Amino acid sequence: MEYPGATYHVIQRGNNREFILDRPENRDYLVNQIIKAVKVDGIEVFAYVVMSNHYHLLLRTGEEPLSKVMHRINTCFSKYYNRKMDRTGHVFGGRYKSIPVQDDNYLLMLVRYIHRNPVRAGLCSDMKDYRWSSDHHYRSSDSSFVNSDLLFDILANDRLMARKEYDILMTVADDTDCENIEAIGDEAFAQMVKTGQVVSGIDALDEILCATGVDQEQFREIKNGSRKRVLTPFKVAYAREAIRNGHRMVEIARHINISATAINKLCQAPK
Repeated sequence: MEYPGATYHVIQRGNNREFILDRPENRDYLVNQIIKAVKVDGIEVFAYVVMSNHYHLLLRTGEEPLSKVMHRINTCFSKYYNRKMDRTGHVFGGRYKSIPVQDDNYLLMLVRYIHRNPVRAGLCSDMKDYRWSSDHHYRSSDSSFVNSDLLFDILANDRLMARKEYDILMTVADDTDCENIEAIGDEAFAQMVKTGQVVSGIDALDEILCATGVDQEQFREIKNGSRKRVLTPFKVAYAREAIRNGHRMVEIARHINISATAINKLCQAPK
């Protein structure tokens, strides 16, 4: 199940659960491959952690399908590892596991799950002390390749308050199983994944935007985040209709390259 804009929790383990990532330099190399995938493949990374024998990614794809993204990351690392260790053969244990995520409402749970992995494994007592995860991107101003803004927008409008909420969120122990499941979402979403009936929400939002009466050029400008005042009535109509159709503000905002706060203001505009 792959389509542009899909969100996945991805888990990739070493072959026979071997400790292919136990050395710092190996972990650093893998992180650099993830950074490259952001630049080359257009993925959005919301969270990651590199453990001793596996790694986790929470990402959203662009135009490149997940299979190509993961093939590039794993192939590059495998060549590096085999060359360094003077060995041949499989480095990773078969195909990665990818779990579709219904929507952004599940990001909080997943980011916490991924960031708490080193604590659960006994590698550290505090996730702040673990170097190879995106936790430090959320606690600092380093957002070079990790999209922390989306989670912060969900937590609070004010960045200082959002960081405080994040700190609180990360202290909450959660036993939810985010690995041994087919989908992360409600029962209806899980059933759609099982039967292969999931449809991209991007197409639905495009239809809503087109229905506002925009011409082709206005459609392009709005999708690119243009702030022209003449486009505001179309944005207002789009935002209100998208909300009525059950889409979330963060999703609606991302679709036209503006903030969730801006969408909220559009919905509150006088009729």
